[in-house]
Amino acid sequence: MRAYRTALVSAPDDVDGWRELARALQSLHDVPGTIAAWQRVVALAPLDWEAQNDLGAALMERGDWEGAEAAFAAARLTAPNEPIVTVNLATLDVRRGRAADAVSALEACSARHPDFAPAHAGLGFALRERGRFDDAAAALRRALTLSPDDSTFACGLSRALLEAGSAAEASSVARDFLERRPGHAGALAAEALARMALGDARAVERLLDHERFVARIELKTPEGYANISAFNRALAEHVSKHPTLLRAPTSHATKDGLHSGSLLVSPRGPVAGFEQALRSAVASYWRTLPELADHPFIQGRPKAAYFNIWGVVLEKGGHQTPHIHPSAWLSGVYYARVPEAIGSEAPKGWLEFGGADCPFPSLSEPRVLRVRPVEGLLVLFPSYFYHRTIPFEGSGTRISIAFDLVPATTRELRA
Repeated sequence: MRAYRTALVSAPDDVDGWRELARALQSLHDVPGTIAAWQRVVALAPLDWEAQNDLGAALMERGDWEGAEAAFAAARLTAPNEPIVTVNLATLDVRRGRAADAVSALEACSARHPDFAPAHAGLGFALRERGRFDDAAAALRRALTLSPDDSTFACGLSRALLEAGSAAEASSVARDFLERRPGHAGALAAEALARMALGDARAVERLLDHERFVARIELKTPEGYANISAFNRALAEHVSKHPTLLRAPTSHATKDGLHSGSLLVSPRGPVAGFEQALRSAVASYWRTLPELADHPFIQGRPKAAYFNIWGVVLEKGGHQTPHIHPSAWLSGVYYARVPEAIGSEAPKGWLEFGGADCPFPSLSEPRVLRVRPVEGLLVLFPSYFYHRTIPFEGSGTRISIAFDLVPATTRELRA
C-alpha cells in the first residue's frame, strides 16, 4: 500500500497503480479507501468493467445499494456476458431482500455458464434464503464439484444439507473437507452443528468444550506505558479515530456499531505494543494446550500463521450477531474500554459462546458460556466456536480489538 501510494505521487494518472492500490486496500479491509481507489480507476478508465465490478462490491460492503447497482450496471454494459457481474448483482438482490429475483437471474446464469462455480454457489445461497434447502444443496454440490477446494462452497453445502434434514450427509461433507484442510474452522463448525443434529452428545461435548479452550488472560502492559490503564486509553483513542471505521459493513457481524479495517497499518501507534503483547499471550496459550493429539483443533494447529487485527466500537444497542471466523485457527478479543453499564446489568454487553447464527435442526441445546468484558482482559478461543455480543443499554462506548491467527498457505510462506 505504501509503495503504490508513493508511486502515485509522481504518476497520479497511472491507472495500473490505482488498480493495485485498490486491491491492496481491499486486502486490508479498508472499505472507504478501497472505494476511493476504485473510483479513481473508473474515472481514468471508464470502460474497465472489472474496476466497475469491484467498485460495486466495495459499495455493497458499505451498504450503498444504489451506488453498487449503478456500478454493476456499468460493468454489465461494457461486458454483458461476464457471469461474475450477474453473480454480484444477484448477491445485491439477496441483501436487499429480493432473493426471488436473485434465484431467477442465477438459474439463467448457471445454465449459460455451466462450468462457472460461483454461479451455482450463488444460486445455492439464494435458494437457502427462499427456504428451498434441497434445491440449495443441489446447486452447492455442483459448485463444490467444480471447485472442491473452496471452503465457502463446502461449508455452505453442509449447512444447506442440515436445513434439508440430511444431517449425516452434512457431517460427511464437513469431514471430507477436513481431510483436505485439517482444522478448518468453517468445516469444524459445520461438523459440530451436524453432530448436534444427530444427537451425538459425546462428539458435541468434545468439539464444543468451551471451558477447556476459551482462555481469559490479563494482558501485560506494553513497553512505553506506565500501566495498563494508560495503554488502554491510548489504544481506545487510536481505534475510535481510525480512518477505516465503517458502520455495520455487510459481510461482518457488527450491527449498529463501527468496524475497522486492519489496524496493522502505519501509523500503528499503540497497536504495535498490542501486537507484541498479543504474540506473547498466544505463545503462552499455544504452550498450555492440552495433550489431545486426536482433537481436530489441536491437529489443525498451523506450522506458520499471521495476524489480522481490527477494532470494533459499540454504543447503546450495538452488538455482534453469532458468527465464527472460518479462515482462522485461533481468534480473540481484547477490551480497551468498557462502559460501567456492562458490569452492572449482566449479561448485557457480555461475550457469549454457544448459539449458531440461525436455528439449525438439533437434538440438543447448545452449550453456552458467557464472559464479562473487563478493561485489560484478553479472551482467546478456537475460531470455529460460534460467539456473539449481547446488546447493552446505557451510556458509554465499548471499544474492543479483535484478532485472527490465520494459517499461512504454502504460497504465502514462499513469498
